[in-house]
Amino acid sequence: MYNFLEIKSVSKHFDQITALDRITTQIPLGKIFTLLGPNGAGKTTLLRIITDIIKPDEGNLNFNNPLHKNKISYLPEEKGLFSDMDIIEEVVFFARMKGIKKNSALEKFKFWSERFNLDFHKKQKVKELSKGNTQKLLIIICLISNPELLILDEPFTGLDAVSINVLEQVLSDMKKKQNTTIILSSHLMDQAERLSDQVCLINKGKIVLDDSLENIRQNTKTHILNLKYTGKLRLDHINPQDIVLHNPPLLDLKITTEKLNEIIKVIVDQVEVQELNVRVPSLREIFLEQVGNG
Repeated sequence: MYNFLEIKSVSKHFDQITALDRITTQIPLGKIFTLLGPNGAGKTTLLRIITDIIKPDEGNLNFNNPLHKNKISYLPEEKGLFSDMDIIEEVVFFARMKGIKKNSALEKFKFWSERFNLDFHKKQKVKELSKGNTQKLLIIICLISNPELLILDEPFTGLDAVSINVLEQVLSDMKKKQNTTIILSSHLMDQAERLSDQVCLINKGKIVLDDSLENIRQNTKTHILNLKYTGKLRLDHINPQDIVLHNPPLLDLKITTEKLNEIIKVIVDQVEVQELNVRVPSLREIFLEQVGNG
């Protein structure tokens, strides 16, 4: 896989706080790379370094495909809009910064506003938009320039379920049809799991997990056992931390691959099993386990 960007031993400090601690990762070309992590993990700091808004204290970034700034779009977590501008004026202003002429910008804005169902009247000011429509406007401004690198910090914030679905489809299409490289951070694990080709989990400024989603699933050593039973079940032999749910007759357990058959045998010897399912943990469950261990 060809890497679009290589990040090597990047660190960033703010006074006595280490926001990033020797971060090393590779972002593949034409794929969706997702940064996950709790609040304050360092995700936004890393995105700001990638966009050259701030400089790292240590380490370096190597773009294997250097891009003109007009081909990079960045959606920051904080909303950098001019609130007293009309919506149309705002769109044209940012489009011109990317070298896009007014008529072309308005044509593209019409297309994307219909796609995202952005409802507004002609002279409406940005400050009059709802939170969700403000987020839609920011996303549309990013898309108008048809970027080769799209960086989105918490893009799903404030969007309703329909708009989230539209954005998921747009990002998937951009990757598949235009070979766009997409870097996003998100707290929404379901979206991250559906969209991501590669996941990088950061906690306390350090990478704790960084791999393709496929490899993460294949290499996980823990499985989830979902069980429905009748009878009296004793769990003395189970570590309480491995009990995800026990609400008789339902039981969910975290089990390592090595102990799977042993645990199932112990359970089957005690109760009558009505339903049994073993599955790979979801990205949400892997995230919680990794952050908890961190």
